[in-house]
Amino acid sequence: EERSPDIPLTDSITGLSARIIAAEERTAIMGEHDIAFIDKGALDGVRPGQKYGIFEPTHVRLPETSEGKSTNDFVVRSEVGKVIVLLTRPTAATCLITHSLQSLNAGLAVAFPED
Repeated sequence: EERSPDIPLTDSITGLSARIIAAEERTAIMGEHDIAFIDKGALDGVRPGQKYGIFEPTHVRLPETSEGKSTNDFVVRSEVGKVIVLLTRPTAATCLITHSLQSLNAGLAVAFPED
């Protein structure tokens, strides 16, 4: 299906929580300029032209207390890339990875960018 190469930017969804499900080329590793699919689509409000961040969980361990007690680990999100939505279907969307700080893989979170 022929589509226009022009994709006007549109407002992203603040509360979106999606995941990368696969690369277009079925590779295990993705990066800038690759096409990826996410598990949210038009029924979730995802539209072409929306921009999102790609996040990976980073485990942080707090230092022991002065009494020598161990503390729990916690997880923070680290932004490792960015995508723009190119095309949507009811329950999935096609995205272009526009920026990546490292190799990316399926399963990473896609959400509203933090900058």
